[in-house]
Formats: sequence, structure tokens, C-alpha cells
Amino acid sequence: MKGSVRMKLLVPSIAMLVLCMGVSSYFSSQKSAHEASQVLVGTARLAAQDVSKNLDDMLSFVCNVLALESGNEILDGLLTDKGPSESEFNDAVKLLKKLVATSNLVSAARVYNTQGKCIVSDTGITNIDVKDRDYFKKVMTGQTNISNPLINRANNLPVCVISTPIIRNGKITGALIVGIDLSPFTENMIAPIKIGEKGYVYLVDGNGITVSHPDAAQIMQLDISRFEWGRKMLSTGNGSTEYSFDGHGKTAIYAKVKSTGWIVCAIVSEDDTTAVARVIWTSSMVLSGVGVGLVCLILIFIVNPILAALQKCVAFSEAVTMGDLGKQLEINRTDELGKLGRSLSIMVEKLKEMVATAEIKTTESEEQTRKAKTAMEQAEEARRQAEEAKREGMLAAAGQLEEVVSIISSASTQLSAQIAQSHQTTQESAQCLAEAADAMNQMTAAVHDVAASASSASSMSEKTKANAEDGANIVRESLQSIAKVNEVSMELKKDMTQLNEHAQAINRIMGVISDIADQTNLLALNAAIEAARAGDAGRGFAVVADEVRKLAEKTMTSTQDVGNAITAIQSSTTKSVSGMDNALQQVETATGCAGKSREALQLIVSDVESTAGQVRAIAVACEQQSAASEAINNSIEHANSMSEQTTQAMTESARAVADLAQQAQKLSALIREMKNG
Repeated sequence: MKGSVRMKLLVPSIAMLVLCMGVSSYFSSQKSAHEASQVLVGTARLAAQDVSKNLDDMLSFVCNVLALESGNEILDGLLTDKGPSESEFNDAVKLLKKLVATSNLVSAARVYNTQGKCIVSDTGITNIDVKDRDYFKKVMTGQTNISNPLINRANNLPVCVISTPIIRNGKITGALIVGIDLSPFTENMIAPIKIGEKGYVYLVDGNGITVSHPDAAQIMQLDISRFEWGRKMLSTGNGSTEYSFDGHGKTAIYAKVKSTGWIVCAIVSEDDTTAVARVIWTSSMVLSGVGVGLVCLILIFIVNPILAALQKCVAFSEAVTMGDLGKQLEINRTDELGKLGRSLSIMVEKLKEMVATAEIKTTESEEQTRKAKTAMEQAEEARRQAEEAKREGMLAAAGQLEEVVSIISSASTQLSAQIAQSHQTTQESAQCLAEAADAMNQMTAAVHDVAASASSASSMSEKTKANAEDGANIVRESLQSIAKVNEVSMELKKDMTQLNEHAQAINRIMGVISDIADQTNLLALNAAIEAARAGDAGRGFAVVADEVRKLAEKTMTSTQDVGNAITAIQSSTTKSVSGMDNALQQVETATGCAGKSREALQLIVSDVESTAGQVRAIAVACEQQSAASEAINNSIEHANSMSEQTTQAMTESARAVADLAQQAQKLSALIREMKNG
């Protein structure tokens, strides 16, 4: 029985615990995979937007520099009918080299006339004709334009061309064209970006041709317009889509570059999210296995003492059922099992008293029966002697028979009275046994009620446990979400700090430019003073010095405007960093509170599990107590049956004594007749 009860308690509890932990681990892994997917998608969206904006800003910067330099007076002498002088040519080469140095993306700079002939380049090469190129045809209409990427014939790398018209007196006299090398952009802006383990960023032009990709084999080879998802990206420009490529599920977040219509695509690999789910599932199952082992040990530690006490009760009840009323029950507990043990001991003591009383009355009845039998034998002997006396002389014997009959009659009367008293005592014992049986029936019914209440309490404990576990899961999910927010906030804080550092670097550069402008202004003033001293010979130089001074003043004004803008950016960045620090502190506080809530819920789950186990043990103990009570009740009914048989025997003995008294009366009448006769 002990093993059976242990299995009934442990197997369902452990099975339910394993099932709950398995389901919890599954849903936790799925939830974590979803959260990881959301974080990766958010990172991809930021990456796509950031790369798109940076590329747009760089291209716009180059376009603005070209538009500014197209009005430079150095270019005026290049596009005249007589051609440039040597000094004009050299000045133009220096200007174009300066343009190339403005950005690491600019690989070449050239000036073309209206026939598409190269007049001057930063390398000095001029034997180039582009009159049949689309970008040249567009720039001749007066539009600054950015061409789609092309393959550079010199190194087979993708490049694009930015063209701006050179306009003098409202007429297009030529074009200033620079080549943009996209390889540094790939190396510095595309290849370093990793979204998870397998996510990446790439760039396609307006026709869907890949112009920048971490995998060099895909550049200018992969055409996304051949796929349905690629056509969707090209048509919408901004958004997201899911697709499968090379047998792997992917999510693409894409953003359009405003100045070119190109598309920046940030890819999230489904393998990253499934890897996160797999790691969390494995960790959860390991922790669940450890938890199941600990719970088994705790349940065994709790159940064994209960089963030991219950086994003592069962052994005691079986001994009583077999008639061993001298066995002692020792249970040193203060709970319901202790009360049950004490109740069984008291019940057996009372049962022993009733059985002893019944045995005493039975002994008395047997003694009276023996006496009655002796009296009958004496009466038979007297009858025989009377017959013999009759033969010898009735009258002589009559007196003696009368005396004997008197003795028999008196003995019969006393014996009848004692048998009646024994009969009454036996009936009282039977009544006491019947009342004990009724009491046992009532106690059995009460035990059944307690078992039902314990089962109901166990069910309520299971529901409470389930609710507490749901609360613990919600707190755990909140902790995970807070942790993700904390990670994203830390990354954003790092980005803001880097932005502040970049702004400070730009501010330092602008300070250098401002100093150069101041020096240029001073040099222009000195040149003007020297030109004034030179008189008419220095007028031309004075005009140049005045133009240089004006240019220096414009540079200083622009530098001050840029400096003010950078100062505003630094101020906003500082405020953002401070706000981010406050947000991180709030996240840490929320994490601490959620952790405390999780610990409290775990304690509640543990207490509820312990309570549920004890309630189930009480229910089983009550069921076994009910079985023991029924066995004792059967013993009492058996004793009651024996008492009824004793009562019946007393009744038969009383009837025999009554017959003896009747025979004595007849004998007395016969003696009287003998005396009279």
C-alpha cells in the first residue's frame, strides 16, 4: 500500500510539473524568438534608414560642392574658343584635385565642353569623349544629375557619375563631372554592418541591380527585379517584406535614397531567430530537469513521514481486525494523522472494555448453565430414588421427595432469576456494541466528508499554483522585455556619444577653417595695402586681393553658421545623453522591481506546491482511515453478533430452567397425591 500511495502522489505531481515546465519552456522560447525577431527587425530598420540618410547626405554634399565650384572663375578660361592658357590649365587641375580630396568617394574630376570633349582632368588626361553618355545628355539640359552605377573599365568596380552644368551669362558653356567610387562606401558603410549573426545590408540602384554588397560576387550581378519580392521593394521604396532566398527565410527592411532613387536593404535572417529560440529551449529544459529533480526530493521528504504514520495506522487496524486488541499505536504527530492515531487508540480501548464486559457476562451465563445442569442431574437422581422408594414405601419416601422437590424448586427459581439478569446484561452489551457500530458509521461518514473537502482543497491549490505560475511567466517576460529595452537604450546612448564626438571633431575642423579664413583675410588686407603702394601697377592685384578678402569673409560667416549649428547639435546630443541616462536608471529600477516580483511569485508557487502536496496526502490518509474504520466496524458487528448468540443461549437456558420448575411442580403435586392416597 505504501508504494502504491507514493506512486499515486508522486507520479501525477511530477507528470503535471514536467508538462507545465515543458509547455512553459516551449512558449518562452517562442516568445523569446518573437522578441529577438522584433529587436533584429528594429535594428535592421535603423540600419537601413541610417545608411540611406548617410549616402544621401554624402551625395548631396558632393552635388552642392560641384554646384559651388561650377561657378569658380578658374573655369572661365577653359571654355573659351581660344582654349586655356598653361596657368589656367594648371589652376584648373589644382581645383579638380581639391574636388577629389573633398571625399574618399570622389575618384576623378573632369571638365567637359558642350561637345563632350574633356578639357581638363585631375590626372591631366584629356582624350575622353562622353557626348553619347546619358548623364552628359542630361547635364546639357541644365540639370545636375546622378547616374546609375556603372562598371569602371579600369578596375571592374562600380562607380557612378555626378554631373553639373557650367553656366555663364545664362548659357551652358560646359559641364563639371566627377566619378564616385562606391567601393569605399561598401567597405566603410555596408560590409561592417551585422544584423545578428547572418544579417547584412546591401544597396541596389533604381533598376534593381546590386551595386554594394558584403559578398563581392553579388555586386553588379544580382538583379532583384527578377523576383516578386524585389519588384515590391522597387515599387514601394520604403517598407518591409518577407521572402525565401537560397533556402533560407529572410525579412528585408528597405529605405529609398531620396537623391538617387536607390534602395538600401537591411536583411534579417530567420536562422538568427530560430537559433535564439533553440538556445532558450535548451536552457529551459535543463533548468526544468534540475527543478523536477529538486521537486521530487522535496516531495519524497514530505511524503515519506506521512506514509510511515499512515502505515502504522493501517497495521494497527489490520491487527485489531484479526482480534489483536493488545497492540499499541504510537504516532508522535500534531496534525490530522496524529489525531487519527489517538482516535483509533481510544476506540480500541473502549472496544476492549466492551468485549471484556461481554466475556464476563458470558462466563456468568456458562456458570449458571452448569449449575442448572447439576440440578437436573440431581433431579433425575431424586426421581430414580423416588421410584425406588415407591417400591420400598411411598409414604416413607414422600417426605424426603418433598424436601428434595422444595430444594429443586428454590434452586430453579434462583437460577431463573440469575439467567434473567445475565440475559439483561447481555442485551445491554449488545446495545452498547450497536451504539459503537453506529458511532463508527458516523465517524466513517465524517472521514468521507473530510476526504472530499481535502480533494476540493487540493483542486483549489492546483488552480492557485497555476495562477501563480502564470504571474511568474508574465514577470519573466516583462524582465526579458525590459532587458531588451535596456540593451537598445545602451546602443542608442553609444550612438549619441559618438555623434557628440563627431560633432566636436567637426567643430575643431571648422575652427581651423575659421583660422585659415582669418589669416586669408589678413593676407588679403596686406595685399591690398601693398597694391595701393604700387599705384596703377597694382590695381589688378588690388582687385584680386579684394575678391580674396570677400571670399574669406564669406567663409568666416559660413563657418560661424556651421559652428552655431554644431553647437546646437552638441547641446541636443548632451540633453539626449542625459535623458538616456535617466531612462537607463528607470529601466534598472523597473528591472529590480520586476525581479523582486518574480522572486515573490516563485515563493508563492513553492508554497502552493507544498500546500497542494500536503492536502493530497491528507485526502489519501482520510481515505485509508475510512477503510480502517470500516474494518473496525465489521469487528464490532461480529462482536455484536456473538453477543446476540449469547443472549439467545440465555433465553434457551431460561426456557430449560422454566421447564425444570414446571416438572418440580408436577413432582410436588404427585407427592401430595401420594400423601393423600
